[in-house]
Amino acid sequence: MGVREALAAVATSAETLRTMREDPMSFQDRFALSDADMRTLGGVSADHYDFMAREVRAKHLVRLGVVLPRTVADLEARHGELVDAFMADMAAAGGGDEPAGGELAAERLLTFGELPAGLVDFGWFELDQYRLLRDPTAAAAAGRVSRRTGGPSRTEPVEDHGWWAGKLVAVSLTARVASYDHDVTHPGAPRELPAERVDVVLQRVWAQPLRTYRIGSGLALLLGYCDGSRTAPQVAEAAGVPPDQAFAALTGLVEHDLVTLAPRRRRAGHHDRL
Repeated sequence: MGVREALAAVATSAETLRTMREDPMSFQDRFALSDADMRTLGGVSADHYDFMAREVRAKHLVRLGVVLPRTVADLEARHGELVDAFMADMAAAGGGDEPAGGELAAERLLTFGELPAGLVDFGWFELDQYRLLRDPTAAAAAGRVSRRTGGPSRTEPVEDHGWWAGKLVAVSLTARVASYDHDVTHPGAPRELPAERVDVVLQRVWAQPLRTYRIGSGLALLLGYCDGSRTAPQVAEAAGVPPDQAFAALTGLVEHDLVTLAPRRRRAGHHDRL
C-alpha cells in the first residue's frame, strides 16, 4: 500500500474519501502513509477528487466495454449501483487505477458477487467471443479454411464405418464449445435471459463476424469427446451414441469446418501384416 493506492481508493469510493476526512488515523494506517503523504492527500479539494472519480470510472468502463460491450451497457443502464459497488470493491482491493488488461478487468467484474446471475452468464459469453476473435491460432486456421479450394471438407458416406475408424476427430481450431446456465442466445438478451441451460459452438470465420450455433445437449456431449485422441467410433462409444447417428452428426460438423479429421498415427514399432 502507499500513496498511489490511497489516491486510487479515494478517487473511486466516496466512503473511503469520507474516512480520510473523518478518521484520518485509520486511513493513514490502512495505506501505511507518512504524515507528509497525508498532508498531500488532504490538500486536494473535494471537487478535484470528484473529477478524478469520474475520470477513473470512465476509464474502467471504456476498458471493460471493449471486452464486454453489451454487458457493460446493460449494467450502466439498469444497474448503476452495481457499477458503483464494483468500483468501490476495486479500490478496496488496491487496484483502483491500475492499467489492467481488458480480459483481466472483465474477469474481475464477472466474479464480482453482486451481479445478476443471468448477466454474469451473458458476460462470460461475450468474453468467450472476445477471446476467440483475438486467438491467433484460431485466426490462422480460419485463414487456411478461407484459402482452401473446393469448398468445405467432405467425408465419405456415413455408412462406411471402416473409413471413420481410421480418422482421429477433433474440434476445429476455429471453434469453441461452451455451456451457459441462461439462454445467452435469446433475442432479448441481455435484458431477457431465461434460466435455461444452453450449449453453443462459437466459430471464427475469416473476414466475417463470429458465428454462433446453438446446439443440443447430445451434440455438445459428442463434441466433448472430440479431443483429437479418439476416432469417430470411439467418440460414439464414449458418448453413448449409436455409431450411425454419431457419424451422421460428425459428417455435418466436418462439412461446416467445426470438426477436423486426421489420419490415425501408427504407434512406434507397429507394422502392418503382409
